[in-house]
Parts: sequence; C-alpha cells; structure tokens
Amino acid sequence: MGIVELYIISIYIYLGVYTAVDVVKNGVTPDFNVNFLFKTFSYILLSVLLLYLFSQTSIFKNYKLFKLENLIEKIKEITLKQSIFLLSGISLITLYTYFRYGLLGRGDVAFLEESLPYYLSSIRYIIPTASFMLCVISYIKFTTTSNYKFIWIVVGLISFSIAFLYGRRIMFTIILVLVILYIIQSKRLTSRVIFSLLILSFSTILLSNVFQNYRYLIYDFHSTNEEKPALRDALLNFETTTDNLSERTAMWKLNYLVAQNQNHSFYNDYGLLLLEGTKNAIPSVIWEGKKVSDLDSILATNLLIPVTDFPSNILAFTNYDFRMNGIFIFVLFILLILYCAYLILYYSQKYSFSYTLIFCNCLINFMNIENTYTSFYTMLRDNLIILIVTITIVTLFSRQSQSPKHSYKGRYV
Repeated sequence: MGIVELYIISIYIYLGVYTAVDVVKNGVTPDFNVNFLFKTFSYILLSVLLLYLFSQTSIFKNYKLFKLENLIEKIKEITLKQSIFLLSGISLITLYTYFRYGLLGRGDVAFLEESLPYYLSSIRYIIPTASFMLCVISYIKFTTTSNYKFIWIVVGLISFSIAFLYGRRIMFTIILVLVILYIIQSKRLTSRVIFSLLILSFSTILLSNVFQNYRYLIYDFHSTNEEKPALRDALLNFETTTDNLSERTAMWKLNYLVAQNQNHSFYNDYGLLLLEGTKNAIPSVIWEGKKVSDLDSILATNLLIPVTDFPSNILAFTNYDFRMNGIFIFVLFILLILYCAYLILYYSQKYSFSYTLIFCNCLINFMNIENTYTSFYTMLRDNLIILIVTITIVTLFSRQSQSPKHSYKGRYV
C-alpha cells in the first residue's frame, strides 16, 4: 500500500460519500441529464483506472519509498526528543497566532492574511502536515515500542487536537491513514480488525458532529452571539454533518457541470487552467510583477456558476482544459508529480525525520482530493525546501564537528 493506492481510495471515498449523502438527503433528482451523468462518471473511473494501471506497470510499482511499509521503518528511527521538539514548535506557533492575532486554525485566515507577517503565514501552512505526521509517529511508536507509551499517547492527542482546528478533512485523513496502518500491521482482516474499523468509522462521524457544532466558535473568537452547545448534544447531532455534506457542491456535481458545458460557444480556453496554475507556482522573486490567478473564479465564470465553495479537483480541471483528452493529461500530470516527489524522497531517505515529514506532506496533498494544479506544485516546492534546509543544517553541523581543534599547549614556552 502506497501513495498512489491511497490517492485512488480517497477519490472513491469522496465520490461515494457525497453521492450517497445526496441521494439520501435529496433523492434521485430528474434535473440531471443521464448522458452527462454517464460522461462524468466514465471520465472519473477511466482516469483512475488508467492511473492505477500505469502505476502498476511502470517503474512506480517498485518504488518502495512510496510505500507505507517503508514509512513505518523510517518512523522507528525517529526519537522522542525530535517529536517533542516539533510538537512544541507547532504548539507555540498556534498559541502565538491566537493570542497575537486572534487566529486559530484556518477558518478566518482569508480575513487576516494581510496582517500576518509573511514568515508566519508561510510557517502556518506546515502545521497541518506536522500535526498529521506526529499523529502517525505516535501511533507507530505506541504499537511497536514498549517505552514511553503514555508520552506517545499525549503527543498523539495534542497533535490530533491541533489538526482538528484545521478542518474536518485533515481529521478524516488522519483516521483513514491510521486505519490503513492498523490493517498493514495486522497483516490479515480478522474479526478484531473489522470490529476496530466499525468503531473508528462511528468515531469519525461523532468527531465530525463535534467539529460542525463548534466550528464557528473555533473560527470566530470575537463573536458573542453563538451559544455553545453541550458536548453530548454536539456528539449526537448527526444532522450537522449530513446537512453540511448535502449543502456543499459534491465532487461529482462540479465535474458534471464541466461535462455539461463543454459544447458551449464560450467554452474555448484549451489548457487555460493548467497554464494559469503553472504560472501561479512561479515564485514572485523570479517573476517580477507576477499576478496570481484564481482558478476557481476562472472555472466558475466560464461555467456560469457562482464563485462558491465548490470542490475543485484535478479531474474536473483536466476535463475542463482538455475535454475527454484530459483523461491522458490527468494521468501524465499525476505521474510527473509522483516522479518529482520520488526524487525528493530519494535524496531525503538518509534523514528519517525529514523523509517522514515530506512523505506526510505528499499524503495530505494527494488524499485531499480538492486540489488544483498549483496545490501540487506548492507541495513539491515545500518538500524541496524541507530537503534543502535539512541538508544545509546537517552539512553545517558536520563541518563544525569535523573542524580541527587547535592546541595551545607550549605556545608561550
């Protein structure tokens, strides 16, 4: 089991859960054209199938650096001191942004981004990945070592609490990855594993209920009008989760709108989103006067839909950019991103801590299906920065430790 397989599983989960909730809450509506529905789901299924086949028949099949089993072995080399150091760092940043700017999590960052120092807004983007990484490390350490089990539980709980502030999606990602790791460690699907999966699934729903009931309190500290619900009521209020899922545009609905509007006269920007997404990824220090394009706004404008919180995804973007040829562009794009990610992982494998952080950053970005071209470019940039910083620090410390020690004995004799 590796990054490619988890990416495919995530696509099917997003597609299946939102579709199921739509059917349960709204029923099978006759407003959708059967031909476009068939075209939408065929595009998604064929794209995913081709990606899987290419990943199994190409050189990616033997890339152990993408495998969770390799991640487990690397995590075993990470020390408790390293984990506590990272946890202390993200905790201090979280507390500082709260007490200094009233910002906790990601909810109102759009309103405060300009008032945040550039270095702080940049560092904050690594907090979800770091908290996710610490949750995975804590689980592996707890299940594979007999030392400091209580401390690892505390590290895991604090890390999960920080991740909780950054949204329901990362919370689901953590739980799903832990479930997969549990299955890998169990090596077979026993009744105990099945029971544990059922418990985790139900726990995920309860956590989603809590998040939906408290999210506005988490994201708006200056509001005094919100009444804080009791924890028991928040846990058992399942409507907040189902209502939120049904109110948001489902992944398949956005892809349906793309398929539906392909024959319109205004729909003639071949490869536009890929071009603009690539331009967005170019650092402003290289491109003076660079202007960032909002890919969601471009898509919404050309589809004649409101610019709302719809689930942007590469499958919809490649379909918009290249019509049915986008199936092959999607596969090529993802394989190219995977190859670049592999190169970074390859050169970071000597440094277990950095390798784990880079691997977890890849996992979060691939398992978060609502991503754009720019998101993947940014992932590679962040991974490269982590690698460069690691090599620089290791090199400096290595040179310092190897520098000759001058002896002053006998100088004044």
